[in-house]
Amino acid sequence: MSIQRSVIELQRINARLKVLNKERTQLMKQKKVHEEFVQSYLEETGQPGVKYQGIAVVAKPKEGRIRKKASEKHQDMRNVLEDYGVRDIDRALRELENARLGEMEMRSKIELTDVGNI
Repeated sequence: MSIQRSVIELQRINARLKVLNKERTQLMKQKKVHEEFVQSYLEETGQPGVKYQGIAVVAKPKEGRIRKKASEKHQDMRNVLEDYGVRDIDRALRELENARLGEMEMRSKIELTDVGNI
């Protein structure tokens, strides 16, 4: 395998990934629209579900968490640590964040940049 083939293949893969990510985003938006429509239909009719061509569509309650903004998370963690009497809250937050994320390590990253015809 030559370096030229590898670079060309990396370019092709990156371009394909970009297309697939756009397509995935569009599909997720469409999915959300259709799920909301089915959900509202079931609520309006008072039915727990419907059957269509051998497929049962049922709305089940599901517990989920509401996402917080980073600033809200940070403030809530500060409040909890303060409630427990932690003295150096900022240091404790840094250490908790480092423990959650894991150790840092140096890695090499291949970056493709168009520099024109040389």
